[in-house]
Amino acid sequence: MSNREHAHALIDRLPEAQLSALVGLLETIADPVVAPLRNAPMDDEQQSDQEKQKVAEAATGSSAIVAKVSRMKKRCAGSN
Repeated sequence: MSNREHAHALIDRLPEAQLSALVGLLETIADPVVAPLRNAPMDDEQQSDQEKQKVAEAATGSSAIVAKVSRMKKRCAGSN
């Protein structure tokens, strides 16, 4: 029996109540960035007017960075 098969067999024996803890552990192992983000506190600071403007620009795709990336993608596509 492979390690993967053995792990599946052990998971199948667990009671439903213990699966959420195991899922959290496996997510942390599979992607170590997930746990800190999941456990990070919510940002409760008020946004400045400039931050609100930048968020709105990003949401509409009108920010300077989005425009620059779009230009770069077009240049790369044209060179093929």
